[in-house]
Amino acid sequence: MKKIAVLLLMSTAAWGPESPTQNAYWWNGLTTSDKLMFVWGYVTAMGSARLSTQLHCDSDRTKGRADLKEQDFKAAKEACDASDEVKDQDFGGIRLGQFVDGLAEFYKDYRNKNIEFGLALKYVRDELKGAAPEKLKSDLTFLRSIANN
Repeated sequence: MKKIAVLLLMSTAAWGPESPTQNAYWWNGLTTSDKLMFVWGYVTAMGSARLSTQLHCDSDRTKGRADLKEQDFKAAKEACDASDEVKDQDFGGIRLGQFVDGLAEFYKDYRNKNIEFGLALKYVRDELKGAAPEKLKSDLTFLRSIANN
């Protein structure tokens, strides 16, 4: 019995405490500098993921085709860039401060407090990039339903 207790204690110590849920309550506890750095890290990672997704897509569309011309490569790249997966990872063209300010506004609404950071940031991105109001409303309704259940 002692061995089991020691193993449980060691596994808890090794893995550490559970990390906090990254929602408004967590976000509001960060300093402005921490918020900017966290957004920078997230956006940078998504940029890397987007590039990787684009390269895999381009490669899949052109694999084993020695007869391709330059316009075929351009068409494959355009098709990949237009894919939902690549567009979902696009956080370019927006200043970090805009994301931080947008999240502050987003999380002011008590109905949005439990929405996870990554989903909230995507919503703010879509809003800043001019998504249709109907899409934003539908997305927000969905985000609230999954966050508050």
